[in-house]
Amino acid sequence: MPSLSRLSALALVCLAFASPAFASLPPLTGASEIPGLRQPFSGITFNNSKRVLDNLVRAFGKRVGVSSGTPMTEHDVQCGLAKLGAGFVQELMLNTPPGFAADDLAGLPDALAHYRALEEQWCRPPPGAPTNKGAELVKLFIIRNTEGVPQARAMTEKYTARAAKLDGPTFTARDVAIAVAVGLAILAKEALPLPVP
Repeated sequence: MPSLSRLSALALVCLAFASPAFASLPPLTGASEIPGLRQPFSGITFNNSKRVLDNLVRAFGKRVGVSSGTPMTEHDVQCGLAKLGAGFVQELMLNTPPGFAADDLAGLPDALAHYRALEEQWCRPPPGAPTNKGAELVKLFIIRNTEGVPQARAMTEKYTARAAKLDGPTFTARDVAIAVAVGLAILAKEALPLPVP
């Protein structure tokens, strides 16, 4: 017969996995509430992410196996939106515009943690698929916007130096790369900058 301590431990594990912290996060929409990222910033981030993802499907859809007969699944779309959302927040953290409110800046690590949690939830390959098409499209976005682009090297150096000085979340080379790709997309007017005073 199991000991009382073992039963207690089992009960604690069951309670932990039943708690809201382990619940699935809802899919991203333009009205999603993102911790640390107030409206209209969260809505603009979603619209930017969707616009970039739609452009990527048009540019690279066939390369990753997207067609009228094989559309993107919810996992593909939500993964792409989550990765791009994280990229926009990372770009904002590494290239904060003048006049951006201190309170809004302080909330960005929470927003980034939320998008990274969404990545964990959605970016596994969908059932029966070898890869997640949203993740593959974002890889191609980084390559298109950074490889062989003269401005990308200077931005990468600047963003890497800034990332090393930030307190809070860790930035990998891949995190810096997507932030640079996003920054270049904003400069090319493929995405909108956040409105600040």
